[in-house]
Amino acid sequence: MTAQLDGKIAYITGAGSGIGEATAELFAREGAAVAVADRDAEAAERVAARLRATGARAIALVVDVADEEQTRASIQETVDAFGGLDVVHLNAGAAAADDHDVVSTPDSAWELSFRVNLMGVVYGARHAIPHLIARGGGNIVITSSLQGENGDINRVAYGSIKAAVTSLTRFISTTHGRQGINANAILPSLVMSQGAAPQFPGALRDAVVRHQTTDRVTEPADVANLALFLATDKSQAIRGQAIRIDAGMTAMGGPSPDLADAIAALTAASAS
Repeated sequence: MTAQLDGKIAYITGAGSGIGEATAELFAREGAAVAVADRDAEAAERVAARLRATGARAIALVVDVADEEQTRASIQETVDAFGGLDVVHLNAGAAAADDHDVVSTPDSAWELSFRVNLMGVVYGARHAIPHLIARGGGNIVITSSLQGENGDINRVAYGSIKAAVTSLTRFISTTHGRQGINANAILPSLVMSQGAAPQFPGALRDAVVRHQTTDRVTEPADVANLALFLATDKSQAIRGQAIRIDAGMTAMGGPSPDLADAIAALTAASAS
C-alpha cells in the first residue's frame, strides 16, 4: 500500500520533542522527507538521526520560531535540501511559568506567548506559503489549544494568544485557499508528553481525566495521527477548521462528573 505522504516534503517546528517529535516520526513512516526544526539543536539532531536510521530523508534545523529571519532561513534550507515544500506543521509553542491570571501575569509572559505562539505561526506561514504555492499548493497544520476556546484558572496569556492562533488559521484558509493552501488548526487539551507528565502527577492527572469521556490520557501520537490526516489530500474538504482533540472533555460538559457524584449521594441518602 502506498504511503500516505509518499514523495511529500514536510517542515515541522517544535519537532525535537512531544507532539512535534511524534508527528515527525509518523510523517517519515508515511514517506515524507522531514525537516525537524527546533530551538534545541541536540533534540532536533537526535530526532532527525533516528529518522535517517529508518531510511527516511531528514534534516535537523535549529530555529527560534520567534525570530523571523531564522524561520525564513530554515524554510529555505528545507526547500534547498529536498527540492520544495508540501506540508507545514507549525507546532512550536511556549508558556511562561508565571502565566496565571490577568491580575498577576506580567507583561513578559504575554510577550513570550505573543512572540512564540502567534508570531511564530505568522512567520512560518508567511515564508512557507510562497513555496507551497510554487508546488501547486499544500497543507498547513497549526497546533493551537483548547485553552484558546475555554476559560481556565491558569495560563491566561497562553490561552488568549492561542485563540488568536485559531483565528489566524481561518484567515490563512480564507485568503489563500484558492491558491491551493489548506490550513487547519488542532486544539489539544492535556497531552501527556514527556514534558507534561511531571507537571500532572497523581491527583492533577486524575482531575483532568475525570472530565473526559475516557480514562485514557491523550498522547502525542494521537495528535500526530490527526496531523497526518490533515496533511494528506484526504482532508481537502476540511478547510479552516479548529479541530478539538480533547478525549471527550468538551463533549461531556464541565460539571457532569460532580453532578453524578451529587446524584449518587442524594440517591444513597434517600434509600437510607
